[in-house]
Amino acid sequence: MSHWQLKDLVCSASNTKSVYFPSGNNLMSLDLSRKGNGGSTATKCLKSITKFETSPRCLKEKDDLIAVGGVVSATPQGVTLGSCRGLFGLYTKVNDNVINKNVGTLINNCVSLYKISNSAYKAILCNNDHNMYLLDVTSYGLAQSQININVGVPLNHSSISPDSKSMIAVGDSSKVFVLHSDENMANVKGQQSISTNYLCGISTDWSSSGMQFSVCFQDGANLVYDVRRQDHALHEIHSTRLDASGDFRVCKFSGGTEDLLFISEHQGRVHVVDTRDYSKHQVILLPRVLHDSEASTYNQPVVKSIEEVLALDAAHLDQASSQSAGVRLGQRPPMRSILNDRANQPRRFQYDTSDEPAPRHFESPQHFIGEVTLDEDTVQYLDSSVEICGLDVLRVHDSSSLVIGSEEGLIHWGIDSWKRRCFPSFEMF
Repeated sequence: MSHWQLKDLVCSASNTKSVYFPSGNNLMSLDLSRKGNGGSTATKCLKSITKFETSPRCLKEKDDLIAVGGVVSATPQGVTLGSCRGLFGLYTKVNDNVINKNVGTLINNCVSLYKISNSAYKAILCNNDHNMYLLDVTSYGLAQSQININVGVPLNHSSISPDSKSMIAVGDSSKVFVLHSDENMANVKGQQSISTNYLCGISTDWSSSGMQFSVCFQDGANLVYDVRRQDHALHEIHSTRLDASGDFRVCKFSGGTEDLLFISEHQGRVHVVDTRDYSKHQVILLPRVLHDSEASTYNQPVVKSIEEVLALDAAHLDQASSQSAGVRLGQRPPMRSILNDRANQPRRFQYDTSDEPAPRHFESPQHFIGEVTLDEDTVQYLDSSVEICGLDVLRVHDSSSLVIGSEEGLIHWGIDSWKRRCFPSFEMF
């Protein structure tokens, strides 16, 4: 999964308990309903579906149609300005056909598929050439029509509201673009923008009700808006880390009745936020190594509250700076102003969307300071460098689950629709 910035490379099937992801130029499928030994998904459930002209950088599935986006370089040296073409790939299962089409002059960072009628779909591509491309798709392939919308900035992501009347898009700017579409998305018009204090929007999504949308920024901020009041964010969610490992990559609502919002950091962590009560905020922590090949065992991720994660991070930072004082793993770190030290670290971004930006407010983990204890088992979750390559919510009938992709494999949780919690069990291949 070769792009350092684009990490939305896991896609759930709409009608089966399978997930899709790229491996080189190949599109892979993994059936999560079949188990191997020890509860892991059997490798025989993994198969190659098809192959595209180049490695997909983004993908979406709808009703056995699979669309991918990427870039095709015209030079052996790789992608340079003026030497590449945007790729749109389409796989149609009904006739087992693959279409590779050049769309846009630069990389297509995002692709999405929306159903217009029983046999008609709309594919939307976000390209670095500032254009959004809308293509008509049928169950058997591509139609000829194409609409281009120039937004004015390199585009990274877009999504359509559940009623197909509104669209949000983000790119290499601090703005969130809001557009409105005609019936059946025959045309898109009425472009507006929302200003923020953050740079480089990277991901977007809509709640199942269509009353809220989420916008994820690379510099570690996620804004949730109410469609009835778009002048100010309803809620802000921030990364647990201020360096590149904490860059946000993907935000996705759970859909259905769970009312959860998932946000991935670049390495090792996924936020789980209850959108009915934003104070209920947990973080999934991945270990340094997911699969221990020598012991043939899987190291399970853990789930902790945001306050406990911040307290553990602060203790870990304090311990690293106190080694000369003889602090050992298993000891509590000295009781000094570790939270102030954390708050005074240089920041790469501002933290408020009001007219007068204020410093970011960290959720205070003060009540954890006297309780956290660092040992090797805990530290392996705090400094995990496992890159997260995507996440998605798999929904089949009344069952839903969270799938997290990494370079080492897929992690799979069932979501309890009643308690709205992630069970700490997972599957890998």
